Amino acid sequence: MYKTQATDTTIEADKIWFELIGKIPIETRIMQHHRTSIQSQEIWWDLFKQQHDNLTNKQLKLEYIKLKLGEQYCSINKLTDTDFMITSEIDLAVNLGEILDDLNIPYYLGGGLASSFWGERRQTEDADIAIILEPDKVEQLITALSTEFYLS
Repeated sequence: MYKTQATDTTIEADKIWFELIGKIPIETRIMQHHRTSIQSQEIWWDLFKQQHDNLTNKQLKLEYIKLKLGEQYCSINKLTDTDFMITSEIDLAVNLGEILDDLNIPYYLGGGLASSFWGERRQTEDADIAIILEPDKVEQLITALSTEFYLS
């Protein structure tokens, strides 16, 4: 049985909302979500820097990594020695999708990111991607991912 996402709405209101969202072209919905994601991260980063204005850039990165990923990731040079770049989960999904396409690995985008495109918008920091990985593609995938991402 369907339940509304919020207590201050009704199923009928959700139906109308989803119908209105469905009339917006998918490209527009994706761009709106992308813009909102980037803007919210920029605001968050500015506030984070203000709260830690006594730290050097390196220390600021370490505090950010500790907060977002955990202290065990602070010793990874690939994370601490590169410039931070604000990207959205859409950028991540596109980047990963291109890698998977190049390797002919089928995949499916789901979770909050897909819901933001096809239904109700969600503020998310991740992309749920399911893949069908044949054993002979494992090494190729690891090699391709290791150029763009930290793998453990």
